[in-house]
Amino acid sequence: MSTNLSSEELRALAASGGGDGATVAAVSQWDRGRVHRLSSDDVAEARRRIGRSLPKIESLFAELAGLRAEVRLGACHEVDAEGLLDDVEDPPALVCFRVGGQPGWCLWDNPIAIATIEDVLGGAPPPPESDDEEDDDEKAEADSDDDEDEDDGEPAEPAPPPFDPELYRRALTPMERRVLVRVLRIAIDEVASVVGVDVTEYAAVSMLKYAPTWRESIGARPDPHRLAVELVLETERGETALAIHLPMAGARRSLTADVSVAADVPEGVEVPEHLDAIPVQLQAELGTAELTLNDLIGLEPGDVIPIDAAIGDPIHLRADGVTFALGRLGTHRGHVAIRLDRDARSEHKRTPPTAETN
Repeated sequence: MSTNLSSEELRALAASGGGDGATVAAVSQWDRGRVHRLSSDDVAEARRRIGRSLPKIESLFAELAGLRAEVRLGACHEVDAEGLLDDVEDPPALVCFRVGGQPGWCLWDNPIAIATIEDVLGGAPPPPESDDEEDDDEKAEADSDDDEDEDDGEPAEPAPPPFDPELYRRALTPMERRVLVRVLRIAIDEVASVVGVDVTEYAAVSMLKYAPTWRESIGARPDPHRLAVELVLETERGETALAIHLPMAGARRSLTADVSVAADVPEGVEVPEHLDAIPVQLQAELGTAELTLNDLIGLEPGDVIPIDAAIGDPIHLRADGVTFALGRLGTHRGHVAIRLDRDARSEHKRTPPTAETN
């Protein structure tokens, strides 16, 4: 650590600070790696939301990509994107995307990615390079025959050979890059959804030089801040990790903006984890207006129709046609808002659908 003090000044400060051995405080140099677009509460909330989405990611991997893996959350923190891909070797297993015009990246281990994509496409694994393969197979078959003679049961299936990354490491073909996008989008989309950002423009690159840097934003001021999310996958080929780097400048809202005003779940009622992230549309009926048919036909742009609702009026809040809360109409930061007065779920009645006329 450097200071702006001379050696004489440092000795003088040490002497005045309480005798020999006293420590002189110095100003810390600025660390580019310490960025704080997200608060510690935002990062903690991101970890909580992503952690709750892991079972869904596991299920989608298996259903859509045939990838059977146990997924757990590794690191989750904010980073500076300067030099983020400097240590990555070509050829990469890298999917690039954008959030609000800012570039983001999802990086996977190349050999595991190749092996998984070959499974998706129905390809066979690369053959071993050993010259003694046939001799080994004959010996294994002979041993198996001996076992069958000794035991009337079914012969045990031979264990698969250990995964050798070097047999798979290579550049992805154009078709394999398209499959890579499909596989990694499962994780990218789910993580982006729970932290409140919208992802567009997915593309897998063949070489690192084709990956956009954080400075190459489109329609927005470049921002180096990224939320780094590590998903650790336990697969039959071993442990591997996906590194997702999400731009947060385009977040729809702060991660903790709606936590303090979220409605509490009634005591004794637990929401199943697989239902926790399902969006529910809330509806509030503001009021009605009555017009004669002649007035209705004569409406023109610019006409004003008064609604039978005023600030402070009682109002019902419905979810899926069920009245679950009573409140009063008001405003908040220039928007129409509802202040909840009491829970009405114990006395709700399902509202029948309104008939529509053509």
